[in-house]
Amino acid sequence: MLIPFSDYPVSPQLEQGESLFGYVYRFYTANGHGIPDVVRKWLFTLLHRRDNDKGDTFNRLHAVTGSTIELERIWWIRTRSVPWSGMQPNQEIWITLSQSPLRFCPICLKETDFHSALWEIDFVSVCPVHNCHLVVRCPNCLSKLHWQSLLSDWRCQCSTPLTSMSGNSATIYQIRLTRSIAPAKHFELPINFQNLVGGPVDPHFLVHYLKHYKANR
Repeated sequence: MLIPFSDYPVSPQLEQGESLFGYVYRFYTANGHGIPDVVRKWLFTLLHRRDNDKGDTFNRLHAVTGSTIELERIWWIRTRSVPWSGMQPNQEIWITLSQSPLRFCPICLKETDFHSALWEIDFVSVCPVHNCHLVVRCPNCLSKLHWQSLLSDWRCQCSTPLTSMSGNSATIYQIRLTRSIAPAKHFELPINFQNLVGGPVDPHFLVHYLKHYKANR
């Protein structure tokens, strides 16, 4: 039987702009545990399954987390359509989230010690603050990074710290794309993103990119 979050001795705060998977990882590792298999399956269901599979899963997860964190039911259960700043009224973009492989900016992770929700967006591949590619593979053991194999204190399964890794420089095109997404009205950005990321660029650029992205998947 799963122990409710409220019964654990350490209760980290959900940080502004933090991903749900990242928070659950931080919570369990702060208490000396890995993410239980059933909880990890619930998280993957919320990220990847169709709408009719998510209601019961959301309820089970919420029963465990309780009031420790606030989960927005509509966002996790319904298809994710996000209104973008500067677009015409009612114009939205459908968002796909991904956690396989795990993606992150080593510099942000070192500065904030949490995983940003922005890095979960399927077509986000660079950090809008440090202009580098998100890391998806350990440079030492060459394994792709996954939540289920991640050790405590943000370490790869080979014990290499994620904060010691580095991402390659991104192109201007990739940076522009991510900076189009970052100021979206729905997303609550981490403080370091808010201070360094400017306002949204032409939303038509984003729409054009997404059409190209989906056509070439």
